[in-house]
Amino acid sequence: VGRRPRRDRPVPRLEIGQDHVNESKIGFHVSAWGSEHLLAALSNEKTAEEADQFLTALARAMDESSEFRSLMFAPAFPRVARTEVLVALAKQHAMPEYVVNFLRTVVDHNRTAAIESTPELFREEREAAAGIVPAEITTASPLPDDLFQRARTALERATGKRVRLT
Repeated sequence: VGRRPRRDRPVPRLEIGQDHVNESKIGFHVSAWGSEHLLAALSNEKTAEEADQFLTALARAMDESSEFRSLMFAPAFPRVARTEVLVALAKQHAMPEYVVNFLRTVVDHNRTAAIESTPELFREEREAAAGIVPAEITTASPLPDDLFQRARTALERATGKRVRLT
């Protein structure tokens, strides 16, 4: 928390004469950029955890509620009104001004869809700042707890870092 954003993520480029823009790529870029800067701006781990929970709940609402999703994407619903809804939700949950400004920026730049991928990227940034690396094990059947822990321990020894194993 409070660290400088990384600059190693590729920025999507548009080619001259390109007929369409890959929205998911741009959405990823907005989310990645916003997640890095949001984490850098938050003052402590508790605030970052609260922001993470809020962003996760917001993304879940967009995924699970067809009414909320249509409200956020309906062309008839003005951008200003979308911003007001998101700002009101953020303030209702006592989110810091940095989170409010992030949501304003996303809507102002017509990247509301980026909100859905933001929690995962924000969590990855938080874990990277804490020295935690993600790892995934794919098996034909679920691993017993003792094997799962042994795999995590072996990965932690091999990497020299804490591992979030899924």
